[in-house]
Amino acid sequence: MTEHVRLDDVVSFLNERLEVSKFDEEESNGLIVRASDVVTSIAAAVSTSFHAISRAKSAQADLLIVHHRSWPEIDLELVEEKHKRLRQNGISLYGAHSALDGASGISNGDGIAEATGVKVRERFLPYHGGMAGAIGTTTGTFQEFVDRLRSALGTIVEARQNSERFGVVAIASGGAPYTTFVQEAAARGADTYVTGEITMYTRMYAKERKINLVAGSHYSTETFGVRALAHLVESRFGIAWTFVPESPDVY
Repeated sequence: MTEHVRLDDVVSFLNERLEVSKFDEEESNGLIVRASDVVTSIAAAVSTSFHAISRAKSAQADLLIVHHRSWPEIDLELVEEKHKRLRQNGISLYGAHSALDGASGISNGDGIAEATGVKVRERFLPYHGGMAGAIGTTTGTFQEFVDRLRSALGTIVEARQNSERFGVVAIASGGAPYTTFVQEAAARGADTYVTGEITMYTRMYAKERKINLVAGSHYSTETFGVRALAHLVESRFGIAWTFVPESPDVY
């Protein structure tokens, strides 16, 4: 195993694999906090929470790879405190948001598809310069698919069967409850729409449009991508990594 690798080399590798230059969400894709010039161990997490930072420190990681950076419009006054804590603990922060959503083969959607037996045939949902969703085909019944998804996510899922048809699944991980997204999925031939969070409007539109609807929580549907990224870094550089689960009271 490699003892340490230059941070810049790891960042360049991730930037190239994710094609971050084609995305307009610049502050959420790439190196966000530099706390060390080398990487000896990596932690992967969905969000930049204090819990994740603490767990990364306990794992002796010096690079934290996340899907959700600490956003000023969401984390508000906590952004600087989180960045300060990262620096104090010598942990650099790399964010992969829209670039990871659109990364064919390693996105959250691709991970869900692989875990549930869905063969991806195309990408959809334009998002910051890429395509955030995946559509594919699968076998079995709707209930069998729901059972596979529940097992893959390790959590309770909300499932609403609104169509007798089943076999073409559209996946848009995380917070993608918009009826326009469901509409696009249906227009592309999907009979089932899978996401993390849904609203009253999503439920109503899916019912009236007669498309099956499945929600597996924002967090649980977005653990796949950062794991895949960390695994790629391990394969390329020989750097050990660990996944940092979020505190259960959050998701």
